[in-house]
Amino acid sequence: MVMGSQFSLSLELTKLVPFGSLVNAAGHGFVRLLREIQASGSDFIAEEDLAQVFGRNRVEPLFASTFRTAVKHSVIHEVSSIAELVFEGGAGPTVRRSLNEPAYFAMVVQLSVLTFTHELLSLTRSLSKAFERRSQGATEYVAPPRHDALKGALRAIREQTCGFMWELVISAVEKRLYPSIAWTDGSLYTLRTIPTVILQGLLDPLTAVQHLPENTYLRISTPTGIPTIVVWAHQILGLSVKVDFEGQSLIFGNGPVSVHINGDAKEPEIALLNETDDPFFQLTETDAVERLLPVRQHPLKDYGTQVIRLAYDDQVQERKMVHDIVTSCLSIAHDQIKHRDRGVAELERRRLNIDELIRLSSFPSVSRILAVSKMLFASDEDVIDAIDLDSELPCATRSAAYFGTKQLFSLTHIVLVLGMVQGLMST
Repeated sequence: MVMGSQFSLSLELTKLVPFGSLVNAAGHGFVRLLREIQASGSDFIAEEDLAQVFGRNRVEPLFASTFRTAVKHSVIHEVSSIAELVFEGGAGPTVRRSLNEPAYFAMVVQLSVLTFTHELLSLTRSLSKAFERRSQGATEYVAPPRHDALKGALRAIREQTCGFMWELVISAVEKRLYPSIAWTDGSLYTLRTIPTVILQGLLDPLTAVQHLPENTYLRISTPTGIPTIVVWAHQILGLSVKVDFEGQSLIFGNGPVSVHINGDAKEPEIALLNETDDPFFQLTETDAVERLLPVRQHPLKDYGTQVIRLAYDDQVQERKMVHDIVTSCLSIAHDQIKHRDRGVAELERRRLNIDELIRLSSFPSVSRILAVSKMLFASDEDVIDAIDLDSELPCATRSAAYFGTKQLFSLTHIVLVLGMVQGLMST
C-alpha cells in the first residue's frame, strides 16, 4: 500500500510494532519514579512521548552491551563539606529506568548521540516541530510535549549518558569519510549536524527499514550530518549504510543496504522507497524551517589544548596561552590561600562572613590546579612542568585571565572550577 505522508506511515508502523503505555509501575513506586525524574530536570510525559517514537527501534545487541556498561554507574563527589555541595554524574533516573525497559533504552541511546552532535535548543525546536506535525496528521489529536519539558528530557539524557565516548565512535566514521580533514578543523562539527528535514524524515523510516528490510529502503541526499546518520543507522540500529561521496562509495555493514546516502547533494532530501523504487513519502528542505546547530564536544582530557588549536592553529601561541592560563590560576590560588589562612585565624576576632569563609575553604590548592591543568592541556604538559613556582607565581600575568582573549578567560575559569571539585581526578 502506498501511503501519501509520513503520518500515514506512522499509523501503519503502530499496527506493525504495537507500543502500549510504558507505565508498568504502580502506587508508591510509580510516584517515587515521577519524583526522581522531575528532580533530575526531565519530564515523565516528554520521555513517554519520545519513547513512543524512538522506542520502536531495536538497538544492535553488541552496541547495546557496550553502551549499557558505559552509562550504568553513578558517581558522586563531595565538593565542600562546609557548604554541603556534591558533584553528581552518570546514570540518573532516566538511564536507570532504561536499563530495565528496552523501549526506553532504545530512546536513550538514540537521543544520546543526537544531543552529543547537536546544540540542545535547536534540537528541541526541531523535535517539537516534528511532534506538532505528527499530532496534526494523526486521526485523533494528541497534544505534543511542551517545549520546556522536551528540552528538560533531552538535557537529562545528555547529562546522564556522558560516560559513553561518542567522540571515539563518530571519529572512526569520520576518518573513513573525510581522511584529509584534521581533527583540529572546526568544520568537522558542522559536518556532523543533520539537516532538520532529514532528522524529521528519519523518525519513522528507520523503524520501517528495520522491521521491513525486504520491502523498504531509505534514500537520503545531504551535504552534512552523514557521520551522525551512519552512527545512528549502522552502529546503533545495525543497518547497512552506503555512502556515495566525492567519487567514492563506502559501505558500512555486511548485509543488504537499507540506507543509501548521497553526500554530494547541495540540498537535503529524504525518501522512503519500496522494493520497486516507488516512494512511500518524500521530504525536502522547504518542508522544514528550523535549523539544527552544531555543538563542540570533547573529552575533558586535552580539552583546553583543542580549544586553543581551533582558535589559533599556532603552536607558539598555543604554548604561550597554556603558560599564561596556568600561571594566572596558580597566582589566584596562591593569593586565595593566603586570604583563607588569615580568615580562619581572624574568624572569631572579626566575625568574618561565613559565606566568604566557605568560598575560601573550597578554593583549589596549587597541587590540584597543576593536576587539572595537566589533564586539560595534556599535549602541553611539558609547558606546565617547566613553570617555576618560586619565581613565576609572585609576578604571574593574572590580569591576562580577565582582560585577554575569550579563550584565555574561559579556560582559566574552567581550570579554577574543576580544581574545586574534590576527587575529580580519580574518576
